[in-house]
Formats: sequence, structure tokens, C-alpha cells
Amino acid sequence: MGLFDDNRATIASVVGTAVIVLGAGRSAAQPADPIRIFPTRAVAAARQPAATQANPAPVGCGVTPGGLDYHGGPVMHKARHRSLWWGTDGFDVDIQKHVAKFFAHFGRSGEYETITQYGDAEGLVQAAHLSGSRKVDPSPPPSIVSDLDVQAELRANFDNRRLGRPNESTLYYVFLPNGVTSTAYGMTSCVEYCAYHSYFDLDGMAIKYAVVPYPSCWGCQGYQLPDMSAAASSVTIFTAHETREAVTDPLLNAWWDSATGMEADDRCAWQLFVDPDDGMQYQLEWSLAANGCVQKGICGP
Repeated sequence: MGLFDDNRATIASVVGTAVIVLGAGRSAAQPADPIRIFPTRAVAAARQPAATQANPAPVGCGVTPGGLDYHGGPVMHKARHRSLWWGTDGFDVDIQKHVAKFFAHFGRSGEYETITQYGDAEGLVQAAHLSGSRKVDPSPPPSIVSDLDVQAELRANFDNRRLGRPNESTLYYVFLPNGVTSTAYGMTSCVEYCAYHSYFDLDGMAIKYAVVPYPSCWGCQGYQLPDMSAAASSVTIFTAHETREAVTDPLLNAWWDSATGMEADDRCAWQLFVDPDDGMQYQLEWSLAANGCVQKGICGP
């Protein structure tokens, strides 16, 4: 996939309500850790002052776009998704259907539209039919699941065709049941992170994936929604966050803040709202055009 020229200047074009922002080309830099996390409430609170200090307050949509840097890597232009639920026990009865409903409409929602201003030399992110696909691996996971365990689980479910043939345009989710701890590169779920995304090589393909441990701790829970379990109420915060970040930074070398290492959703972590149109819980998303966090669309609200 082509990259921007090294000296290409930032381009901001405002056409109606659509703001096209193609960032300045840079080398394909990557962060130190080979994953990008959704921080717990405590970690996010510690990070936020640095993010606020490093960036000015927004002055108007399309006037001073920015807040993230483009590092030369690809985006996922028209993504798809598949969910794998690892194990048959430890999931509240409403969570799988709730997640399937979320993915069935998210790619064409206003909350997803915000990231259609991000792109690479091949073009911008597009609205997508992510699909509500969900598969269950009945084998129980270990009580502690490492990132290598997750990669092995995905490989096994490609081999048995439960997830179909591997595809570079698909984001694969692995959901872990209650009572299972996720660990990755010295970090632990419910301590440093609530979810994360990354990729690995499989026969020359970059397989993009996200891991969502069960949101059973306070540091990984949002608002309790009516007639819904705490886990189901909270899980769409992480599926929205990780999907948008995986699409805009799938190989960890595209869109992120050079000063803080934050990706788009990290800049707005734990700024929550419930969309009255679909009843789903989200967090705000960073808009380059608005130079700030918005609920949906390119320029807000």
C-alpha cells in the first residue's frame, strides 16, 4: 500500500460538512509496545493532563484541524469484523446479542463516520458493513490468557475454519469470559487496560485483532443501562474504541499523537455518552477537523 511522500504538507479540504484531512507524511514509526490499549479509568486519568497540555483547545471545525500525527502507515479503508467468544461459560446472557447488534450497524453509524476523515495515500476510511458475525469456541480458555495465547487461538480457529479464511481487511475480536485475566507485555487487564488491539503475521498477511476481557471491574465499567447487565452496558465502549483505532492505526504506524503515543480514541477515553437512537453506550471520538472530541460525525456534536 502506498505511503505519503516524506515532505507532503497537511491538506485540509472542507466540502460542506465533510472535512478531508491527509496528514503530513512521516516514516513508518511504531510505538515501543506491539499493542495499543484502552486504558482503565485510573490510567486514563493519569494520561489526560499530558494530552491536554500538548494540544490547544479547539477553535472551530475545519479552522485548525489536527491533534494527531500521520506516521506513514496504512488504514483499513473498508473494514469488516468477526467476533470469537472463547468458552461457553462466564458470559452474561445478553452480552453476545448486544455485541452482534452493535457490529451490525456500527460501520454505518454517525459514531463511525468520525473516522472517515482519516486516510492514507490510497484514500480515506469508508463507511463499512462490519457484520454481526459471532462464533463460539467451546473450549475453555486458561485462567490467564497472554497475547500469544490469543494469537494461537485465532490461528486454531482459522485452521478449523470457524472464522473462515483469514482476511487482511477483517478485524477479529476475541472476547474473554468473566474470571479470565488477560496479560500482554507486562500489562494486565483491569489494572492497566480494559481492551487492546494489535496485529500479527500469518502467511504474509497482517491479521488485525482486538482483545476484550470481561468488563467485570469498576475501572472497566461505564454507565449501567436499564434492563441490561453491567458487562453488556459497558462492552460497546470498548468495541467502538478498538474498532475505530484498529481502522485508523491497524499496524500501529498510521495515526497517533507523537507527543503522547495516544491514538484517536485514547484522546477521549472515558468521556461517555449513550446514543438515544440506538441505546448503545459509546465514548467520544477525536475529530481532526474539530481538533477535539465529538460524539458523532466529522464536526460533532
